[in-house]
Amino acid sequence: MLFMAVFAFAALQTACGGGGQKGQHEHADAHDHSHDGHDHEGHDHDHGDASEAKMNADGSPTNFGAKIDETGAVSLAQAFDALKKSGKGEINIKTTGEVTEVCQKKGCWMNLKTADGGDMRVHFKDYGFFMPKDIQGRTAVINGIARFDTTSVADLQHYAEDAGKSAEEIAKITEPEIEISFEADGVIVK
Repeated sequence: MLFMAVFAFAALQTACGGGGQKGQHEHADAHDHSHDGHDHEGHDHDHGDASEAKMNADGSPTNFGAKIDETGAVSLAQAFDALKKSGKGEINIKTTGEVTEVCQKKGCWMNLKTADGGDMRVHFKDYGFFMPKDIQGRTAVINGIARFDTTSVADLQHYAEDAGKSAEEIAKITEPEIEISFEADGVIVK
């Protein structure tokens, strides 16, 4: 058991930074997801050769991933309520919120501020697109799947490393989190 934890942590240490095969980010047994059609176990996604995502030069809202518009977007609080009331583990929804943090390696995830002052992790479908790394404080409209999720200690430590947290801050992460996460297929950043 300890060997597996050390192995998973070591595998994540090279993630987003390009260890192993060029351009690959491996999550060997790192995610604890058990929902239909979205199992990250052994999931590879390309981080290596993607050009850095950028906002429109004129400052206008910028689309990433599938082209979406703002029509029908609800607040994060309304999205959470809809997920809870659905009685399902996940729902398709369009929501909006303030970006509080972005992966500083490649922009492969971001956090949105929740009504209770916490954060909701947003990943991008099939790691098919990334966010600019300097969009903290901007508003994002996201379309995709909201779900209840358990994030492992190894993943939380990996995300903290991506966000540039210190080794001391990373070492304080010792418990998994049960939270609402989001897999976006399209994003607008304003």
